[in-house]
Amino acid sequence: MLAELSLPFERGCVTGLIGPNGAGKSTLLSVLAGQMAETSGQIELDGSKVCSRDILGLARARAVMAQQIPNDIHLSVEQVVSLGLYAFGDLAAQDQKQLVAQAADMVG
Repeated sequence: MLAELSLPFERGCVTGLIGPNGAGKSTLLSVLAGQMAETSGQIELDGSKVCSRDILGLARARAVMAQQIPNDIHLSVEQVVSLGLYAFGDLAAQDQKQLVAQAADMVG
């Protein structure tokens, strides 16, 4: 359960969530990602409520990577990075490849 939380995140900055089990870290991330609805208060992303955004618009504004994936899914690094382009299927294949290469270069 999350209570009395006011937390701005700055674009381009890394923010860490630290706390004991049951503190609400995963719940917060689920609500921020739009996978769970808030029961009170509001969550905004770029000035609009997460709960009112359409799924494609939300996918274009943020990405979510599961903590665990099934053992029988074998993907290359390039394929995993490419998953972030799912909401941008309208981009040309060459543009997608370039974005994947840039993302990989950014993180080494």
